Amino acid sequence: MWTLVLFDLPTTSALLRRMYGRFRKNLLGLGFVMLQNSVYLRWEDSDLAAQTLQKHVEAILPAEGQVAILPLTNRSW
Repeated sequence: MWTLVLFDLPTTSALLRRMYGRFRKNLLGLGFVMLQNSVYLRWEDSDLAAQTLQKHVEAILPAEGQVAILPLTNRSW
């Protein structure tokens, strides 16, 4: 199962840019790969592993901005 993370985070101040960078680095640390600037993707072998990954992403969400986490099967991808 694929986990797709799409986000739109504000970068209008130095603090918000640091939060953006920290979120992006955390996604990379979780094993995501960048498809586009704000679109990251990771494969998991099972639904349970994908749900656990989603909880990890939810734990690192920044306070501002919009983030969508989409689980996708191979067939829907």
